[in-house]
Amino acid sequence: MVDAHTTAIRIGHDTDTVAAIAGALLGARWGTGALPERWTRMVHGWPGLDWSGLRALAERVVAQGADRRGA
Repeated sequence: MVDAHTTAIRIGHDTDTVAAIAGALLGARWGTGALPERWTRMVHGWPGLDWSGLRALAERVVAQGADRRGA
């Protein structure tokens, strides 16, 4: 996952968008456990949410989507 993400960013152009899209796709495939800890320590999000809060929020969103598809 790290190599794929780094390669996508090094291609150039709009690197912040490329990083976000590549990260979303790779994260959907491999999960957050595939992220190096040094990366997750730097993550910050919505005020008051650290990495563990963002991860919990993402898991709730995915679970709610799965509930809706099953309905």
